[in-house]
Amino acid sequence: MNTDNYIFSKQIYKSINKDGSVRQLVSIDIRIKDTGISIPTPFTTFLLEYQSRKASTVSIVASLIVRFLNYLFFEMASPITSIAELTFQNGIDFLSALPCQSGGKTQYAEYLTKFYYFCKNRKMAEIEDLKKNPHSKYKTYTENIFKGRYKAESKQKVDAIHEIDTAYLPMFFDTARDIAPDIYLGLFFQFAGGLRASEVVSVEYSSIRIIRESGGMALSLKLEDKDLRPDLSSAFIAKVKRNRTQTVLSIFGNKLEEAYETHMKQYRRENVSAVFIDKNGNPMTVNTYWKRFNHVRREFIKRLYDCPNMETQMYAVFLESYKWSTHIGRGTYSNIVAQNANNIGEIAVMRGDSSLSSSLPYLNDNRSVEKKVQDTFDFFYRGEIL
Repeated sequence: MNTDNYIFSKQIYKSINKDGSVRQLVSIDIRIKDTGISIPTPFTTFLLEYQSRKASTVSIVASLIVRFLNYLFFEMASPITSIAELTFQNGIDFLSALPCQSGGKTQYAEYLTKFYYFCKNRKMAEIEDLKKNPHSKYKTYTENIFKGRYKAESKQKVDAIHEIDTAYLPMFFDTARDIAPDIYLGLFFQFAGGLRASEVVSVEYSSIRIIRESGGMALSLKLEDKDLRPDLSSAFIAKVKRNRTQTVLSIFGNKLEEAYETHMKQYRRENVSAVFIDKNGNPMTVNTYWKRFNHVRREFIKRLYDCPNMETQMYAVFLESYKWSTHIGRGTYSNIVAQNANNIGEIAVMRGDSSLSSSLPYLNDNRSVEKKVQDTFDFFYRGEIL
């Protein structure tokens, strides 16, 4: 078998319940690279230990196990050929090399401990001296077998993630409104329109057309390459991937309309065509937008940690353990569109792609689009996460 053609991957499938609601199912698959075909593996059974948790929590666990399996079978200096060869040292080496921050490794070590017990109990691997925590009243709780055995948090470059769990988007938007109101409207452009950061700062008021619908106000944006900052020695250009017209959907009730009206009152300046401006009243550069966004990101993670809900705190650990910035808006939008699209062509149109191949990774199943995308956002706009 040519192992270079295989990789473990996390897949999220959807199941339609009898009442018409959608349930997300997380799977640990083996993917054939040259065909893109994914096949569920027996390791998916491990995720049943977390079946009472939210899909986002199961997804976090699956991501870690997938990374571990790829490390074992494809990335180690001497990869294993069967899970029966699993050793304690494999887990120690993996955790030592894992790039995490602020306690992330401790959480991951606990997940990995449970995975070791799973492999032993299923007789997939013979691992000696695994034991229950004698101080715990819970029969299912296992002692962290890796505690104190791996290197501390690494400062290496971390992997990137491309979407925010929809359930936490209201808190993310509220954080932006409080911390960086000058880019609050820009988040609607990204999460509800799929714009890149460079495209957000390219928007001029003359490029915006308001669309009034029964469900609220949407925006039609004419996106074009232009030099909004000829004063900069770097010859800054508001770079648009492709000149086009892009729709920003009405989401979270009338929040887009409120954001647009508030933004115009606070940040519109005479003789400045740009919608987004910096503290000096000049058209905002993409670097300034990134800095403002990352300020929101840090505060958002802090607010997640401050929530008393353990799963919310776990999501904070997850977000802090990975690299992400402005492009997560387009990624989140793309995934929500894909969940509701009938075909790849609809995804391409909604994302503003010129090539169908750019939209292919986001195609999940067959459903219809624009109204359902709005409904997906609105479904999670329920106030504060506890």
